[in-house]
Amino acid sequence: MNHLYPQKDILDVPGYVKIEGEALIRQLAEQTQQLNPNYMLETTVTDVAYDAVGQTFVLQTNHEALQADRVILAIGHGAFEPKRLPDGIGADLEGEGVYYVVDDLNKFKDQIVLVAGGGDTAVDQALAIAKVAKKVYLTHRRDRFRAMAYTLDQLAVSSIERVTPYNITAISKIADGELEVTLNTSTTEVAQQLMVDSVVVNYGFKSDSQLFEQWRCQPTVARQRCVVQQNMQSSVPGLYAVGILRGMRIKLI
Repeated sequence: MNHLYPQKDILDVPGYVKIEGEALIRQLAEQTQQLNPNYMLETTVTDVAYDAVGQTFVLQTNHEALQADRVILAIGHGAFEPKRLPDGIGADLEGEGVYYVVDDLNKFKDQIVLVAGGGDTAVDQALAIAKVAKKVYLTHRRDRFRAMAYTLDQLAVSSIERVTPYNITAISKIADGELEVTLNTSTTEVAQQLMVDSVVVNYGFKSDSQLFEQWRCQPTVARQRCVVQQNMQSSVPGLYAVGILRGMRIKLI
C-alpha cells in the first residue's frame, strides 16, 4: 500500500474516517516497534526448506540463510506489478511523463494530466490529482466507470473532463516536452489527440507467485490458496498462512 497508494485516502480501515496509505503503513510500523522486531528490508526469500527431523525451517534469502522454528506466510498473491500499456506504448517515457504509480501528487502541480483507467483507483487518482493540476482528463475504454457510487458522485461534480470510450494507442513527446496522446475508440477508426504534460495509467495490477511456487517447502494448496487448519497452520507443521493467501473462510462479525 505504501508503494502503490501512498497518497490515496483509505476509507475502510476501522477507527479512521479516512487515512492516506502512507500514513496507515507508518502508524502500523510504529505499532509493531513496541515488540522490537528485526526488520529485514530489501530482502527476498528465494527458498524455504523444512527439516522434518529437527522440525525447523531454513530460509534462503538474497543476502543470507536464516533458521526459524515457525514461519508465517503473509505474502498475499505475491509480488505486484502494474499492468502496462500494450505493445510497448510509452515505454521510453516511463517515469518521464508516463506513470503507473503516483508517489507524489506535487509532481503534477499546475500540469495538464491524462488519467487512464475505469476502476476505483483510477477515479480516485484523477480526483486527487485534480486538486493540484491545472487540468485533468479521465479516459476509459468503456462509456461507464466501474467505481463505487460515492466516488462517481464526486467525479460528477468535479472539473475532470471524461473522454470515453477510448484506448490509448500512441504517446509521443514533442519538442517543447509536452506529450501528444492518440486515443482511438474500440469500434471505429475515429481518433482524438490530447496534448498533456503527464499520463497516469491505472489498468490494475498483476500478481506473481512464481517465487513461492519454487520453494522446496510446499504446503497443500487448493484454488491458489494455502489450505489451513483452524489455527491457520498449513499442512507443514510450524508453517502458517494469513490474509488472502489462506484458503479458510472466516465469518466476519
